[in-house]
Amino acid sequence: MTGEARPRRLRYLAGLLAVLSCGDGAMEPPPPRPEPPPPEPPRPTTVLVSPSTLQFGAIGETAQLRAEVRDQNERPMTGVTVTWASSDPAVATVDATGLVRALADGSASITATAGSATGQAAVTVMDLDRAVLVTFYRATAGESWRRSDNWLSDARTVV
Repeated sequence: MTGEARPRRLRYLAGLLAVLSCGDGAMEPPPPRPEPPPPEPPRPTTVLVSPSTLQFGAIGETAQLRAEVRDQNERPMTGVTVTWASSDPAVATVDATGLVRALADGSASITATAGSATGQAAVTVMDLDRAVLVTFYRATAGESWRRSDNWLSDARTVV
């Protein structure tokens, strides 16, 4: 062998050895990715009651409340059962549809519940006709009238 052929042959063998040492040339696929967990099912986390305040000027008046239920992603939910309750049914009642009825002067909170989520509306009832009558009675010293019986007899409290 000549002096030049030997280094060329060594380079060839080194290259061949490098190629053969890489395996059989077949590529193995990467391991499969684990399946992502299923998304969490929607659940009520927020109840928005509208309007958030009601003011009644007469006994017997009614107003309709609405509840919007939202899930944990703040998306509106449909078909969710909402229950309604009044903190003071002597002042204002609420039916299963959210219809509020004023019964007496005072304040109450109406609560809408869906699952563990709640929302509220503040209710104030002030019978303006009665308020005018009470003001007139007091301004004219009604207590000293000769016939002052029963002017304010249906009041819960005389203010």
